[in-house]
Amino acid sequence: MTQVCEQISRRDLAAALSICGRVVPRRALAEVYQSVCLAAGAAEATDGELRVSVPIPYDGDPILLPYARLEALTRACTGDQLEIDSEDGQATIRAGGGRWRLPTASPDEWPAVTGRELREMVPVARIPGDQLRRALDGVLDAADSESSRYALGGVRVEVEDGVVHVVATDGRRLHTCEIEIDQAVDDCELLIPARAATLLAALCRQTDEEVQLERSGEDLRATWGDSGLWLRCRQLAGNFPRWRDVIPERPEAIRVVVRADELAQVLRQAAICTSDTSKAIELTLGDQITAAAESTEAGASTVTLDAIEASGTVSVRVDPTYCVAWLRTVDGTEPITIEATDAGSALVFRSEDATGVVMPMGVE
Repeated sequence: MTQVCEQISRRDLAAALSICGRVVPRRALAEVYQSVCLAAGAAEATDGELRVSVPIPYDGDPILLPYARLEALTRACTGDQLEIDSEDGQATIRAGGGRWRLPTASPDEWPAVTGRELREMVPVARIPGDQLRRALDGVLDAADSESSRYALGGVRVEVEDGVVHVVATDGRRLHTCEIEIDQAVDDCELLIPARAATLLAALCRQTDEEVQLERSGEDLRATWGDSGLWLRCRQLAGNFPRWRDVIPERPEAIRVVVRADELAQVLRQAAICTSDTSKAIELTLGDQITAAAESTEAGASTVTLDAIEASGTVSVRVDPTYCVAWLRTVDGTEPITIEATDAGSALVFRSEDATGVVMPMGVE
Protein backbone atom coordinates (compact mmCIF):
# COMPACT_ATOMS: atom_id res chain seq x y z
CA MET A 1 0.00 0.00 0.00
CA THR A 2 1.33 3.42 -0.97
CA GLN A 3 1.07 5.98 1.79
CA VAL A 4 -0.35 9.33 0.65
CA CYS A 5 -0.64 11.12 3.95
CA GLU A 6 0.44 9.87 7.32
CA GLN A 7 -1.95 12.02 9.37
CA ILE A 8 -4.22 15.02 9.04
CA SER A 9 -6.10 16.88 11.77
CA ARG A 10 -9.79 15.97 11.74
CA ARG A 11 -10.70 19.48 12.92
CA ASP A 12 -8.69 21.15 10.15
CA LEU A 13 -10.15 18.85 7.51
CA ALA A 14 -13.70 19.39 8.78
CA ALA A 15 -13.25 23.18 8.64
CA ALA A 16 -11.92 22.99 5.07
CA LEU A 17 -14.74 20.69 3.96
CA SER A 18 -17.35 23.07 5.38
CA ILE A 19 -16.06 25.69 2.94
CA CYS A 20 -15.68 23.27 0.04
CA GLY A 21 -19.26 22.15 0.59
CA ARG A 22 -20.47 25.58 -0.53
CA VAL A 23 -18.97 24.90 -3.96
CA VAL A 24 -19.48 21.17 -4.58
CA PRO A 25 -22.71 20.81 -6.63
CA ARG A 26 -25.44 18.35 -5.66
CA ARG A 27 -25.75 17.43 -9.31
CA ALA A 28 -22.90 17.85 -11.75
CA LEU A 29 -22.37 17.38 -15.47
CA ALA A 30 -18.98 15.85 -14.66
CA GLU A 31 -18.62 13.42 -11.77
CA VAL A 32 -15.23 14.86 -10.84
CA TYR A 33 -16.96 18.05 -9.61
CA GLN A 34 -18.54 16.04 -6.77
CA SER A 35 -15.08 15.28 -5.43
CA VAL A 36 -12.75 17.28 -3.26
CA CYS A 37 -9.09 17.40 -4.18
CA LEU A 38 -6.51 17.10 -1.41
CA ALA A 39 -3.24 18.42 -2.77
CA ALA A 40 -0.06 19.75 -1.20
CA GLY A 41 -1.21 22.05 1.59
CA ALA A 42 -4.78 22.56 0.34
CA ALA A 43 -8.28 21.19 -0.13
CA GLU A 44 -9.96 22.30 -3.37
CA ALA A 45 -13.51 22.16 -4.72
CA THR A 46 -15.02 23.38 -7.98
CA ASP A 47 -18.25 23.21 -9.96
CA GLY A 48 -16.66 24.43 -13.18
CA GLU A 49 -17.59 28.08 -12.59
CA LEU A 50 -16.65 28.61 -8.93
CA ARG A 51 -13.47 27.27 -7.34
CA VAL A 52 -12.08 27.50 -3.81
CA SER A 53 -8.78 26.42 -2.28
CA VAL A 54 -8.51 26.14 1.51
CA PRO A 55 -5.13 25.66 3.21
CA ILE A 56 -4.81 22.48 5.28
CA PRO A 57 -1.79 20.70 6.82
CA TYR A 58 -1.61 18.03 4.11
CA ASP A 59 1.71 16.93 2.62
CA GLY A 60 0.71 13.92 0.55
CA ASP A 61 0.32 13.39 -3.17
CA PRO A 62 -2.86 14.75 -4.80
CA ILE A 63 -5.92 12.59 -4.20
CA LEU A 64 -9.58 12.99 -5.25
CA LEU A 65 -12.18 11.77 -2.77
CA PRO A 66 -15.99 11.86 -2.93
CA TYR A 67 -16.94 14.99 -1.02
CA ALA A 68 -20.23 13.79 0.50
CA ARG A 69 -18.78 10.61 2.01
CA LEU A 70 -15.57 12.26 3.16
CA GLU A 71 -17.52 15.04 4.88
CA ALA A 72 -19.88 12.56 6.56
CA LEU A 73 -16.94 10.43 7.64
CA THR A 74 -15.03 13.38 9.08
CA ARG A 75 -18.11 14.55 10.96
CA ALA A 76 -19.01 11.13 12.38
CA CYS A 77 -15.66 9.59 13.26
CA THR A 78 -13.83 9.85 16.58
CA GLY A 79 -10.22 10.71 17.23
CA ASP A 80 -8.25 13.85 16.51
CA GLN A 81 -6.34 12.57 13.50
CA LEU A 82 -7.16 10.84 10.22
CA GLU A 83 -4.74 8.60 8.34
CA ILE A 84 -5.19 8.36 4.59
CA ASP A 85 -3.54 5.70 2.40
CA SER A 86 -4.20 5.26 -1.31
CA GLU A 87 -3.67 2.45 -3.77
CA ASP A 88 -5.30 1.17 -6.98
CA GLY A 89 -8.15 3.67 -7.14
CA GLN A 90 -9.15 3.38 -3.49
CA ALA A 91 -8.33 5.26 -0.31
CA THR A 92 -8.23 3.72 3.13
CA ILE A 93 -9.02 6.15 5.94
CA ARG A 94 -8.49 5.37 9.63
CA ALA A 95 -9.68 7.46 12.55
CA GLY A 96 -10.33 6.45 16.15
CA GLY A 97 -11.55 2.87 16.00
CA GLY A 98 -12.92 3.17 12.47
CA ARG A 99 -11.65 2.17 9.06
CA TRP A 100 -13.21 3.16 5.72
CA ARG A 101 -12.38 2.40 2.12
CA LEU A 102 -13.52 5.04 -0.40
CA PRO A 103 -13.23 5.13 -4.19
CA THR A 104 -10.87 7.73 -5.64
CA ALA A 105 -10.61 9.36 -9.05
CA SER A 106 -7.42 10.08 -10.94
CA PRO A 107 -5.85 13.43 -10.00
CA ASP A 108 -5.33 13.97 -13.74
CA GLU A 109 -9.10 14.52 -14.04
CA TRP A 110 -8.98 17.56 -11.74
CA PRO A 111 -9.19 20.87 -13.68
CA ALA A 112 -5.81 22.54 -13.58
CA VAL A 113 -5.10 26.23 -13.01
CA THR A 114 -2.43 27.10 -15.54
CA GLY A 115 0.55 29.31 -14.84
CA ARG A 116 -0.53 31.49 -17.76
CA GLU A 117 -3.91 32.18 -16.09
CA LEU A 118 -2.16 33.24 -12.90
CA ARG A 119 0.31 35.50 -14.73
CA GLU A 120 -2.47 37.27 -16.61
CA MET A 121 -4.32 38.29 -13.44
CA VAL A 122 -4.57 42.08 -13.18
CA PRO A 123 -5.02 43.72 -9.74
CA VAL A 124 -8.42 45.31 -9.11
CA ALA A 125 -8.22 46.49 -5.48
CA ARG A 126 -7.03 45.45 -2.03
CA ILE A 127 -9.88 45.75 0.46
CA PRO A 128 -10.02 45.17 4.24
CA GLY A 129 -11.87 41.90 4.73
CA ASP A 130 -14.29 43.21 7.35
CA GLN A 131 -15.33 46.10 5.12
CA LEU A 132 -15.85 43.90 2.08
CA ARG A 133 -17.90 41.44 4.15
CA ARG A 134 -20.08 44.22 5.49
CA ALA A 135 -20.65 45.64 2.00
CA LEU A 136 -21.53 42.25 0.50
CA ASP A 137 -23.83 41.38 3.38
CA GLY A 138 -25.46 44.77 2.90
CA VAL A 139 -26.45 44.19 -0.73
CA LEU A 140 -26.92 40.45 -1.25
CA ASP A 141 -30.59 40.48 -0.18
CA ALA A 142 -31.36 42.63 -3.22
CA ALA A 143 -29.80 40.26 -5.78
CA ASP A 144 -32.36 38.31 -7.81
CA SER A 145 -31.20 34.74 -8.47
CA GLU A 146 -34.53 33.84 -10.11
CA SER A 147 -34.66 36.70 -12.59
CA SER A 148 -34.69 36.01 -16.32
CA ARG A 149 -32.35 39.01 -16.56
CA TYR A 150 -29.10 37.19 -15.89
CA ALA A 151 -27.18 40.25 -14.69
CA LEU A 152 -29.65 40.83 -11.84
CA GLY A 153 -28.49 37.57 -10.28
CA GLY A 154 -25.15 39.11 -9.42
CA VAL A 155 -23.40 41.76 -7.36
CA ARG A 156 -21.88 44.71 -9.18
CA VAL A 157 -18.48 45.90 -7.94
CA GLU A 158 -17.21 49.17 -9.38
CA VAL A 159 -13.93 50.86 -8.57
CA GLU A 160 -14.02 54.57 -9.33
CA ASP A 161 -11.79 57.38 -8.07
CA GLY A 162 -10.58 55.42 -5.05
CA VAL A 163 -14.06 54.26 -4.00
CA VAL A 164 -15.41 50.72 -4.31
CA HIS A 165 -19.15 50.62 -4.97
CA VAL A 166 -20.93 47.32 -4.22
CA VAL A 167 -24.46 47.11 -5.70
CA ALA A 168 -27.30 44.63 -6.16
CA THR A 169 -30.86 45.03 -7.44
CA ASP A 170 -33.80 42.87 -8.45
CA GLY A 171 -35.70 45.68 -10.17
CA ARG A 172 -37.99 46.28 -7.18
CA ARG A 173 -35.32 47.41 -4.74
CA LEU A 174 -31.65 48.33 -4.82
CA HIS A 175 -28.91 48.16 -2.19
CA THR A 176 -25.51 49.82 -2.48
CA CYS A 177 -22.53 50.24 -0.15
CA GLU A 178 -19.31 52.24 -0.52
CA ILE A 179 -15.76 51.38 0.60
CA GLU A 180 -12.94 53.90 0.40
CA ILE A 181 -9.51 52.52 -0.45
CA ASP A 182 -6.10 54.20 -0.29
CA GLN A 183 -4.52 52.71 -3.42
CA ALA A 184 -3.88 54.08 -6.88
CA VAL A 185 -5.86 51.58 -8.95
CA ASP A 186 -7.54 51.74 -12.34
CA ASP A 187 -11.29 52.16 -12.55
CA CYS A 188 -13.05 48.92 -13.41
CA GLU A 189 -16.37 47.06 -13.26
CA LEU A 190 -17.07 43.50 -12.09
CA LEU A 191 -20.24 41.41 -12.00
CA ILE A 192 -19.92 38.63 -9.42
CA PRO A 193 -22.51 35.81 -9.24
CA ALA A 194 -24.52 36.07 -6.01
CA ARG A 195 -23.40 32.58 -4.98
CA ALA A 196 -19.75 33.54 -5.33
CA ALA A 197 -20.35 36.84 -3.50
CA THR A 198 -22.03 34.95 -0.64
CA LEU A 199 -19.02 32.65 -0.29
CA LEU A 200 -16.66 35.62 -0.57
CA ALA A 201 -18.43 37.28 2.36
CA ALA A 202 -18.32 34.05 4.38
CA LEU A 203 -14.58 33.66 3.83
CA CYS A 204 -14.02 37.26 4.93
CA ARG A 205 -15.51 36.31 8.32
CA GLN A 206 -12.84 33.68 8.86
CA THR A 207 -9.71 35.80 8.52
CA ASP A 208 -8.53 39.30 9.33
CA GLU A 209 -6.41 39.42 6.17
CA GLU A 210 -7.03 42.00 3.45
CA VAL A 211 -8.65 40.68 0.29
CA GLN A 212 -6.81 41.15 -2.98
CA LEU A 213 -9.18 41.15 -5.95
CA GLU A 214 -7.71 40.35 -9.37
CA ARG A 215 -9.19 39.64 -12.77
CA SER A 216 -8.25 38.10 -16.09
CA GLY A 217 -10.86 38.44 -18.81
CA GLU A 218 -14.10 37.16 -17.31
CA ASP A 219 -12.31 35.37 -14.46
CA LEU A 220 -12.05 36.89 -10.98
CA ARG A 221 -9.81 35.78 -8.14
CA ALA A 222 -9.81 36.75 -4.46
CA THR A 223 -6.83 35.96 -2.23
CA TRP A 224 -6.29 36.59 1.46
CA GLY A 225 -2.72 37.74 2.08
CA ASP A 226 -0.25 34.86 2.36
CA SER A 227 -2.80 32.54 3.98
CA GLY A 228 -3.11 30.30 0.92
CA LEU A 229 -6.88 30.79 0.84
CA TRP A 230 -8.26 31.81 -2.54
CA LEU A 231 -11.51 31.90 -4.48
CA ARG A 232 -11.97 32.00 -8.26
CA CYS A 233 -15.16 32.53 -10.22
CA ARG A 234 -16.37 33.46 -13.69
CA GLN A 235 -18.19 36.77 -13.90
CA LEU A 236 -21.78 36.98 -15.10
CA ALA A 237 -22.66 38.10 -18.59
CA GLY A 238 -25.24 40.75 -19.41
CA ASN A 239 -25.82 44.43 -18.81
CA PHE A 240 -26.31 45.55 -15.24
CA PRO A 241 -28.85 48.40 -14.85
CA ARG A 242 -27.62 52.00 -14.67
CA TRP A 243 -27.96 51.90 -10.93
CA ARG A 244 -26.99 55.51 -10.28
CA ASP A 245 -30.09 56.58 -12.23
CA VAL A 246 -32.22 54.67 -9.69
CA ILE A 247 -30.96 56.84 -6.80
CA PRO A 248 -32.44 60.23 -7.60
CA GLU A 249 -31.08 63.53 -6.39
CA ARG A 250 -34.26 65.25 -5.21
CA PRO A 251 -33.77 68.58 -3.43
CA GLU A 252 -37.55 68.83 -3.04
CA ALA A 253 -37.91 65.43 -1.31
CA ILE A 254 -39.36 65.11 2.19
CA ARG A 255 -36.60 63.93 4.52
CA VAL A 256 -37.16 62.15 7.81
CA VAL A 257 -34.47 61.04 10.28
CA VAL A 258 -35.14 58.00 12.46
CA ARG A 259 -33.25 55.19 14.19
CA ALA A 260 -32.91 52.14 11.96
CA ASP A 261 -33.84 49.53 14.58
CA GLU A 262 -36.90 51.46 15.75
CA LEU A 263 -38.23 51.84 12.21
CA ALA A 264 -37.60 48.16 11.47
CA GLN A 265 -39.58 47.20 14.57
CA VAL A 266 -42.53 49.39 13.53
CA LEU A 267 -42.56 47.89 10.03
CA ARG A 268 -42.46 44.33 11.34
CA GLN A 269 -45.34 45.07 13.71
CA ALA A 270 -47.46 46.61 10.96
CA ALA A 271 -46.67 43.74 8.58
CA ILE A 272 -48.48 41.30 10.89
CA CYS A 273 -51.71 42.27 9.11
CA THR A 274 -50.41 41.91 5.55
CA SER A 275 -51.15 38.81 3.48
CA ASP A 276 -50.06 37.09 0.30
CA THR A 277 -52.66 39.04 -1.67
CA SER A 278 -52.15 42.33 0.18
CA LYS A 279 -48.45 42.78 0.93
CA ALA A 280 -48.25 46.58 1.03
CA ILE A 281 -48.26 48.87 4.02
CA GLU A 282 -49.03 52.58 3.95
CA LEU A 283 -45.95 54.32 5.33
CA THR A 284 -46.54 57.94 6.29
CA LEU A 285 -43.39 59.94 6.97
CA GLY A 286 -43.46 63.07 9.09
CA ASP A 287 -42.85 64.22 12.65
CA GLN A 288 -44.78 61.08 13.54
CA ILE A 289 -44.17 58.03 11.35
CA THR A 290 -47.17 55.78 10.81
CA ALA A 291 -47.14 52.29 9.30
CA ALA A 292 -50.59 50.89 8.52
CA ALA A 293 -51.75 47.66 6.86
CA GLU A 294 -55.15 46.21 6.09
CA SER A 295 -56.29 43.02 4.41
CA THR A 296 -59.49 41.01 4.32
CA GLU A 297 -57.68 37.86 5.43
CA ALA A 298 -55.43 39.29 8.17
CA GLY A 299 -57.22 42.33 9.59
CA ALA A 300 -55.73 45.78 10.15
CA SER A 301 -52.78 47.30 11.98
CA THR A 302 -51.51 50.81 12.77
CA VAL A 303 -48.16 51.45 14.45
CA THR A 304 -46.60 54.86 15.13
CA LEU A 305 -43.12 56.17 15.91
CA ASP A 306 -41.80 59.66 16.62
CA ALA A 307 -39.16 60.79 14.15
CA ILE A 308 -35.93 62.46 15.23
CA GLU A 309 -36.62 65.19 12.71
CA ALA A 310 -38.75 65.70 9.58
CA SER A 311 -38.99 68.28 6.81
CA GLY A 312 -42.63 67.54 5.90
CA THR A 313 -45.19 64.78 5.43
CA VAL A 314 -45.58 62.22 2.63
CA SER A 315 -47.17 58.76 2.28
CA VAL A 316 -45.92 55.83 0.18
CA ARG A 317 -47.21 52.25 -0.19
CA VAL A 318 -44.29 49.83 0.06
CA ASP A 319 -43.47 46.19 0.71
CA PRO A 320 -42.28 46.15 4.36
CA THR A 321 -40.05 43.10 3.84
CA TYR A 322 -37.91 45.05 1.37
CA CYS A 323 -37.57 47.96 3.79
CA VAL A 324 -36.65 45.72 6.74
CA ALA A 325 -34.14 43.80 4.60
CA TRP A 326 -32.15 47.02 4.08
CA LEU A 327 -32.59 48.31 7.64
CA ARG A 328 -31.10 45.18 9.17
CA THR A 329 -27.86 45.68 7.18
CA VAL A 330 -26.94 48.88 9.03
CA ASP A 331 -26.14 49.62 12.67
CA GLY A 332 -29.51 49.48 14.40
CA THR A 333 -28.75 52.43 16.64
CA GLU A 334 -27.61 54.56 13.70
CA PRO A 335 -29.86 57.43 12.62
CA ILE A 336 -30.78 57.02 8.97
CA THR A 337 -32.50 59.38 6.55
CA ILE A 338 -35.59 58.41 4.54
CA GLU A 339 -36.55 60.37 1.43
CA ALA A 340 -39.72 60.46 -0.68
CA THR A 341 -41.53 63.09 -2.77
CA ASP A 342 -45.02 61.67 -3.33
CA ALA A 343 -47.05 58.44 -3.38
CA GLY A 344 -45.57 57.40 -6.72
CA SER A 345 -41.94 58.00 -5.82
CA ALA A 346 -39.25 55.59 -4.71
CA LEU A 347 -38.46 55.39 -1.01
CA VAL A 348 -34.74 56.06 -0.47
CA PHE A 349 -32.90 55.06 2.73
CA ARG A 350 -29.48 56.55 3.42
CA SER A 351 -26.85 55.84 6.06
CA GLU A 352 -23.27 57.06 6.19
CA ASP A 353 -21.97 54.61 3.55
CA ALA A 354 -25.02 52.66 2.37
CA THR A 355 -28.15 53.43 0.35
CA GLY A 356 -31.33 51.45 -0.19
CA VAL A 357 -34.10 52.12 -2.72
CA VAL A 358 -37.56 50.52 -2.49
CA MET A 359 -40.00 51.07 -5.33
CA PRO A 360 -43.61 52.00 -4.42
CA MET A 361 -46.47 49.54 -4.76
CA GLY A 362 -49.68 50.42 -6.60
CA VAL A 363 -53.14 50.60 -5.09
CA GLU A 364 -54.48 47.08 -4.61
